[in-house]
Amino acid sequence: LAQFVAEVWPRRPVRNNRLGMGFGHAFLAWWYTLNWQPAFIVENGIHFGASTWLLRQASPHAVIFSLDPDVASVQHWDPAAVYFVGEKGAPAAPLQVAAMPFTDFGAVDWEVLIPDPQDRAERTLVLFDDHQSHLRRLRQMRQLGFRTAMFDDNWPELQGDCYSLKQICDETGGAALRPPGFPDSRVLMADGFHMNDSLIPLAQHRAHREEILASLEVYFEGPPVLFHPVHLLFTKFGHNPTRDPGRPPGTPSRVLPPPSNSFLAAMAATLIPQPLLTSSQQLQEAGLTAPQTGLTQADFGGHICPCFVRLR
Repeated sequence: LAQFVAEVWPRRPVRNNRLGMGFGHAFLAWWYTLNWQPAFIVENGIHFGASTWLLRQASPHAVIFSLDPDVASVQHWDPAAVYFVGEKGAPAAPLQVAAMPFTDFGAVDWEVLIPDPQDRAERTLVLFDDHQSHLRRLRQMRQLGFRTAMFDDNWPELQGDCYSLKQICDETGGAALRPPGFPDSRVLMADGFHMNDSLIPLAQHRAHREEILASLEVYFEGPPVLFHPVHLLFTKFGHNPTRDPGRPPGTPSRVLPPPSNSFLAAMAATLIPQPLLTSSQQLQEAGLTAPQTGLTQADFGGHICPCFVRLR
């Protein structure tokens, strides 16, 4: 952490990565990549380009493929990366950048780009920061021959805009957040920024859980650097009432009431790993109190449980 604070974070080219990786997520993505040292990186979701730069710092010699349907937001371009961005490629990209029209991860011909199956299985790291169903992404990985990935938006139960591994691993489907007698046991399977949501029976959710557990060799959930009171307070809870095809017309939406802050605090302590730093001395030793870091309390909020996984 001290190395990241002193040598990496101050040099980031995107200073305001709003709606992208904050300090804690950036550190974990850098740390995962630094320790794995992949020969190939597949980055799903570019946003401003901050994560592309971060991955390059952790693995300078890796071949990076960066995919994103939106090209207008990109501020940092990696001249050595291969981009699949926008409907028509990236006309605004620097001349030295290789940019082609966006193709979704599951539709890319990876046998052409990374032809050796052993390279895909053992020497490639895939980053998913695209708000798509983790179940679908893991199935695609297995089909395409990839084994190692990071998932940035690993939302806790009944939160977020994608069906996450953390949610899938909960065999109750978020029962702890349902008040006694709540009339709907279905599980929200969010996908694609809530564009492709569905509510599925609890039995189907549990079948997904068994599939995932049988597929995973490693699941490691990185801890936050610090706890922050907004960890579980900044998103809406419960079903998305505007996308419930199973609800008869004219009937009221079955929306879960928001949990109390005290319940959420207990939930955070249970569901989120203990933070790396717990004392002012540790903060100083990591260099986080140095003025040049430019860090504020807000930089430590919004921990969404990013994880590292290996398929069997």
